[in-house]
Amino acid sequence: QTQICFRSEMSCDFGLTPRRPILKTGGSCTASSSSSESKEVSFDTVHVRNYFMTAGDHPECSYGCPVQLDWDYVEQLDTNIDDFEKSRGPRRKLGDLVLSYYRRKALLERSGVSKEEQCKVERRIRTLKRQRSQTKMLLPTSKLEEFFASASRKMRRRSGLGGNKKGVCLAPATA
Repeated sequence: QTQICFRSEMSCDFGLTPRRPILKTGGSCTASSSSSESKEVSFDTVHVRNYFMTAGDHPECSYGCPVQLDWDYVEQLDTNIDDFEKSRGPRRKLGDLVLSYYRRKALLERSGVSKEEQCKVERRIRTLKRQRSQTKMLLPTSKLEEFFASASRKMRRRSGLGGNKKGVCLAPATA
């Protein structure tokens, strides 16, 4: 339940004026208006969900079984945003977000994904990678292929040899 509120305050009242909510989805986010026209967005509470991990389906995983978030989650209590920021720790670098093969494997095993299921996903991923590779390889010729397919359809329509799915002849009748 993240809240966004719009608040504009006069500089002489130091923010002590009564506040009136404008957009509120829960909690105590409020807004007040004055003539100074300063606009401000503030957040009140943080709503945290812990998601379970499961075997993924993304083919760009370099080796092994990819992981992704599951649909199931565990709700935690809402937390004041200031308390959350104090307790959450430093931000991680991009390199810290990449999971190695062994960490992914351990995450999946802790999440209850069997080795057989992991192998099945890895086979499916290899198939998807091969299909993507073939598509990349054939991509330069696709425009040429589309051109010839279109020209072929036009020729059949003009000659009366095809393009008709109901079996009715489009050629003019001869008497």
